[in-house]
Amino acid sequence: MRKYTKVIAMVVAVLGIVLFAEKSQAATAGSLLSVTEEAQVRPIQDGSGMYLLKSDGFYCLKEDGSRDNRPAVHYFKDFTIDGTVFEGYYYHDESGKFQAHGPYMAYLKNLSVSSEDDGYTADGCYMINNLGRLSAAPQIRYIQQLTLNGKTYDSYYYFDENGKMNTEPGIFYISMDSNGRSFDGYYYFGEDGALASEAGTTPQGYVYDADGKIQNMDEDGMQRLKLSLKEMVADFEGEWSIYVKDLGTDDQLVINNRQMASASLIKAFVMAETYDNIDTVDQSEGTLLKKDSDSEEVSKKIGTLLTNMITVSDNESFNELVRLQTKKYDFAAGARKINKYLEAEGYQDTQVLHTLSPSSTTPVGIGENNTTSVKDCGLLLEKIYREECGSRKDSQAMLELLLGQKNHTKIPQLLDASLKIANKTGETDTSQHDIAIIYGEHTDYILCVMSEGCPKEENAIDDIRKISVMVYEYLENVPEADS
Repeated sequence: MRKYTKVIAMVVAVLGIVLFAEKSQAATAGSLLSVTEEAQVRPIQDGSGMYLLKSDGFYCLKEDGSRDNRPAVHYFKDFTIDGTVFEGYYYHDESGKFQAHGPYMAYLKNLSVSSEDDGYTADGCYMINNLGRLSAAPQIRYIQQLTLNGKTYDSYYYFDENGKMNTEPGIFYISMDSNGRSFDGYYYFGEDGALASEAGTTPQGYVYDADGKIQNMDEDGMQRLKLSLKEMVADFEGEWSIYVKDLGTDDQLVINNRQMASASLIKAFVMAETYDNIDTVDQSEGTLLKKDSDSEEVSKKIGTLLTNMITVSDNESFNELVRLQTKKYDFAAGARKINKYLEAEGYQDTQVLHTLSPSSTTPVGIGENNTTSVKDCGLLLEKIYREECGSRKDSQAMLELLLGQKNHTKIPQLLDASLKIANKTGETDTSQHDIAIIYGEHTDYILCVMSEGCPKEENAIDDIRKISVMVYEYLENVPEADS
């Protein structure tokens, strides 16, 4: 009781509230009650060490009883004081008072607060409601000639469930009236987050009218993506093939699928056959090392060959693994063995026909160039993803190798670095390829891109990045109705 009495005394000293000692027994653990029933003090339970006072309004107090003179956001959960319920995030300015007036906008700068959801940082323009509550429902608001933090806002803007103004291009579902206009559906907010006021098309291929309302939300997403990709690659130099599959919905698209020189993409297929034919591979390596096929030395050597072939795209590791597919230790025999496996697995355009160079192997083959296609690559990646490429254990091992890829300059380059991406690249002087499994936040998907006849390497690599960003925008930034 002594520490609570001390805090009460501090509040009295600062605010001039008359307290009666005989009523001090009304104080309970975790709360401080004045005797007048007109003023109450409660500790704010968000870890800030601050108190809430009710007198002629609601004030945030420091531990010594003085007002908090720094802008702050506090989190309340089922918090009642003098009959008023606080629920959610609340803001006060340097006056320390939770203002009791109509909605207004304020710019909040990096104000962090603890909550049941591990905390929240308010940073940006916010719509603030009665008693300083950050708006608790998604909404659209008309802002007229208001300047905050050096920017002037003069349009309709979208605010999220915490009252924060959206300032980036995006699509949001709205069902409400605002400033004499009725909104019902999906709407596009463009530059600086302002509602679109002229008809156009979003980066995801959605068409919106002069009021910003999306007109083709119900159209098939893959069809929109396919048309947009075709329009994009029409301006690229060379020939391009693209395969996309949404692994959540099984929706897919294929553009110009055809057999092409595989470059290092063929290594992913040799990886699959090596796991499928591992007993023979181990025996062949054991013979070379003069060790038992199940020895640690053999296992380690095969593991090193696979790792180097996939993660750093080592050509000699590829050549060696092809030779190890038969006990003859012969590239041509190994290639024929792999091709039988590929045919049986349904890879219609993929064949191992020649050694890869530069390497220490003298060039040899049963044909001119190794080949594959984006559909075959997509099929292989899906089998690995669904753990159906051989055994579950083998599929997991192959995925780990692809996740260990060192070359992220194509499909992954412009995507969020936090994304999990398993990919394999390939290239020649006039072709650039990349195939990948992308583990997105909204969905997982496969993207396979192959090209040939590209005169400039840097342009072709940049084109793959553009394709990757467009596919990501379509599949990941899917508008959803707010509940």
